[in-house]
Amino acid sequence: MLKITSLVYIFTIILLTSFSCKAVANEDCYILTQRSQSIGDLYLYVCKDGLKFFVPKRNFGMVSRAPNWQINLFNESTKKYFQTTMEKYAGNTAGKIVAFKGYDNIGRKWQTRKKAVICNYSAQEYCLENLSNNDSISNIRNRKINNSNIHEIDYWVCDQISISDKIAEMLSKFYGLPNIKYLPLRLNYINTKNELTNVLNTYRITKTQAPISYFNSPNGYQLVTNESEVLLDNDSQQMLKDLANDLGTTDPSLANTLSKKIK
Repeated sequence: MLKITSLVYIFTIILLTSFSCKAVANEDCYILTQRSQSIGDLYLYVCKDGLKFFVPKRNFGMVSRAPNWQINLFNESTKKYFQTTMEKYAGNTAGKIVAFKGYDNIGRKWQTRKKAVICNYSAQEYCLENLSNNDSISNIRNRKINNSNIHEIDYWVCDQISISDKIAEMLSKFYGLPNIKYLPLRLNYINTKNELTNVLNTYRITKTQAPISYFNSPNGYQLVTNESEVLLDNDSQQMLKDLANDLGTTDPSLANTLSKKIK
């Protein structure tokens, strides 16, 4: 009986220790379900020490975590991933989510306006008002956007959920939006006729618990040296290889150039 009691006691200690470790390992994680006018549905996962987004339509995503915050771009269909740093990352994907980089006018600033509730969370509106043809908008490829009809741009962020400066920097770069240090929720263009075009919208925010390992680099994926290899699916990559062969070259830089043009 004493032996059995001792075993039960030991098992209980192990079980409690296991739960304790899980409690320490898990973090509060917010999952934002969003829709982008340019790329469709988007899932954003944010915790204190990790960041991840995933685009189901393209089977493409990005994951990064503390302490080094290395950027891992991955493709679930091809099982390939590309590693870089925020300092080195130029970004074929950056800004694609909203296709908006910002204004060239140095003197123009985003103005705070009203507050509201979006998906049961407090939200703050930032705005660029009274835009004119003289205001210059650039997209992520630094091509000017025709803004002759755009009178105002409204940008909503979640000011209820705190994020680190590092995550704010990453979000700004990947979304191509101003670094306001809050989670991006909504972006609207309003034209001179007061008609609204929604470019980015968040329609669900879920709070859960997640282990920091969820934000590790992909396991079992092939590491590649070119970001473009991650952005394309198998069929697209084969098409590029066939095209390069038809042109009589195997130069990888050509495939990289072609992939940027067809995305």
